[in-house]
Amino acid sequence: MKHRLSVPIVALALSGCATAPAPAPADSSGARDDYGLAIVSLTLSGKPLERVSHFEYRLRAIPSVNGGEVKRTPHFNSVRQHARWLTDGAGPRAGAVPTRVAVKASGSGVMPDVVESGLPIGRLVVLRLPAGDYELHDWKVVEPTVHGRDELAPRQGPVYRFTVEPGRAAYLGSLDLRLAGEGAHHLSVAAKAQRDLALLPAKGPAVRVSDVVYRPGALRP
Repeated sequence: MKHRLSVPIVALALSGCATAPAPAPADSSGARDDYGLAIVSLTLSGKPLERVSHFEYRLRAIPSVNGGEVKRTPHFNSVRQHARWLTDGAGPRAGAVPTRVAVKASGSGVMPDVVESGLPIGRLVVLRLPAGDYELHDWKVVEPTVHGRDELAPRQGPVYRFTVEPGRAAYLGSLDLRLAGEGAHHLSVAAKAQRDLALLPAKGPAVRVSDVVYRPGALRP
């Protein structure tokens, strides 16, 4: 279900996760961009984010046709073939779907910006993606220890599925990962538009608040 957001901000600024520009709203002719924006805050609870050196999710597109997805891996017999592949435009395209979404990554410039009670708890992420269905899955948390570091990841966990519509900016809500004792974890989704959308002006080109819709995804086992 879509809900228009009423937020006391005249203009919002959105940016792609990989420096991609924000999509323009549909014009009066009905033409739309083939891309849309997915806006979500990714937070950590149960463990202070300050004690974590790395926190990320994996991102994947969901095939729009029945059946399994086919993986294509190009191989080349020479450097010249590889160069021609790039020159012909068959190589990696700008705006390709990222496979990882970082919340905190030391040395990369990716830093948390969602703060509660004076402490950082997560990051607002704005993804510019081709229209379609996607899943955030397989989170990873890295925690320094006296012996090196511990990497925490789910043995098997739920995924967060959402839809990107062409020419639309959708707020998906706040996805919180709670790390409990004895290796337990829990994912939950909540609407935190007042907190999250206030961070958007620092993200990039302006988009009218009236163009942002509340389109929460769904947690699936």
